[in-house]
Amino acid sequence: MRQEKSMILIEERFFSADHIQHISVESINDEHYSVTINMTGYSTKLGFGIDYVLSKEMAFELRRRIVKAIADYKSGDTPSVQTVDIPTYQEVHPEAENEKS
Repeated sequence: MRQEKSMILIEERFFSADHIQHISVESINDEHYSVTINMTGYSTKLGFGIDYVLSKEMAFELRRRIVKAIADYKSGDTPSVQTVDIPTYQEVHPEAENEKS
């Protein structure tokens, strides 16, 4: 059943991979960015709010992960629900860890 396989889970929110039309990274200010997911009929923004903020590198990594989840879904050889984790600062800024040492 195709409908069950079309789901991508991001931040406890489900998105239909079949309805995602475009994913973009947008600047909020010089240091913070958001990822906009344009879907059929609406759009949603990730990366601004109380829970977390995204650096430019984090936003592009999140976009890459979402695109990969869509590709994995369309390939059909992966689990039915694709889970996308929000990248952490340490994942995309390894030099920050080295500066602490």
